[in-house]
Amino acid sequence: MKNYSRQRAAILKVLRGTTTHPSAAELYNEVKKEIPNISLGTIYRNLDELEKAGQIIKIAGKFQMDRYDGDISVHAHFICAECGKVEDYVIDPKLAIDIMRGRNKATGFILNYFGICDNCRKGRQ
Repeated sequence: MKNYSRQRAAILKVLRGTTTHPSAAELYNEVKKEIPNISLGTIYRNLDELEKAGQIIKIAGKFQMDRYDGDISVHAHFICAECGKVEDYVIDPKLAIDIMRGRNKATGFILNYFGICDNCRKGRQ
């Protein structure tokens, strides 16, 4: 990864301090409190660098915008198809080992579940 900038450190600090899986715009609003002159473009560039370096996880927005996760431990995500909320779920580490031992040479994996969260389901009733 290129120089580790103050902006990158601030973005990583916000991501590691939350479990809400913020979007780039939400990160921008948080980081702007610490670095008022930061631009949204700088946020996107640094998120790209952090993802390439394996320091964060980008959760591609199948139903909503992309979200970002500072927790790079082995876990799964549940993504609500209605509100876009992302929740972490612990998975059995044995599952990760089984996947990695497959016929192909796996270097990592991302496990996302999609559906309707409890809040959205309750709102339908």
